[in-house]
Amino acid sequence: HALDIMKKYLEKPGFQGLKLHPNIQCFYPDDRRLYPLYEWLEAHQYPVLFHTGGIGLSGIKDGYGAPERIDNVACDFPKLPVIMGHAGRIHYETTAMLLRKHKNVYADISTNFGRLAGREWLQLKKLLEMVKLWSGTTEKLLFGSDHPFYMQDTTVFLTRQLAEHLTDSDILTPEDIEHLLNQNTERFCEIYRLFASPKH
Repeated sequence: HALDIMKKYLEKPGFQGLKLHPNIQCFYPDDRRLYPLYEWLEAHQYPVLFHTGGIGLSGIKDGYGAPERIDNVACDFPKLPVIMGHAGRIHYETTAMLLRKHKNVYADISTNFGRLAGREWLQLKKLLEMVKLWSGTTEKLLFGSDHPFYMQDTTVFLTRQLAEHLTDSDILTPEDIEHLLNQNTERFCEIYRLFASPKH
């Protein structure tokens, strides 16, 4: 039973939540068969991280990762810590709406980089600006690298490249970048007491 397997691993040191990949595993996040897992995670305040947005690989049905489905999960489990992996790329308006609407919903920035040589950081800029415009803050955006597809130092480098171009934005501040790199994720871990005392 999936619930028993999940509980078994979350009772071991080092396991701090559940990651689900709707696109690869071919399910919708709001499939009610998953609700017993969410109920347990919510009761114990463990986060669930969903891949959201497209992968861009032929044959993979990206509709399973549509970020709109996260709204249903967050409505039904208002205290469940939810992380939108890849911030719903590139559906940034929906991501911004969900971060504003739901106190328990966060998003990580991993792989939000374009393929235009020398300006890969522009896509990340669009994400941060949309989120800040709609929700007034970037504090619910978490650092993530999507290792091993993007190495952590690559993500830091591209994020710092964005920091060098903030004169192009009248919305973002150096503090937004520094908090993204150094504080937002730490604060998330403090709120949900990850890596603290055992929860079970």
